[in-house]
Amino acid sequence: MVTDRQVRKLMEEHSKTGQGQLGLAALKAGMDRKTARKTARKYIKEGKLPSQLKNARQWRTREDPFAEDWEVIAKMLTDAPELEAKALPEHMMAARRYDPGQLRTFQRR
Repeated sequence: MVTDRQVRKLMEEHSKTGQGQLGLAALKAGMDRKTARKTARKYIKEGKLPSQLKNARQWRTREDPFAEDWEVIAKMLTDAPELEAKALPEHMMAARRYDPGQLRTFQRR
């Protein structure tokens, strides 16, 4: 992973040393010359930093297993805030088809 700081330093050193000294510029920027070869082309061509080229993900990686029951779960939590972290998921696993492996997903949600 290349940081904005490294790319800025690479571009700065590259402009100082010239085209033939990319390896030296990479060394001064704190990155491997092979990485610099790939990234220099990409970021110099685009004229942007890595953070400016990164796109936010707009999709879910998997379906939410609790989507259809979440309103009921939220109501239970508001009605009884003293419920322990494992009590409600255990109750939902007994009442529904949830797996014990979904406990952490439940707690995060």
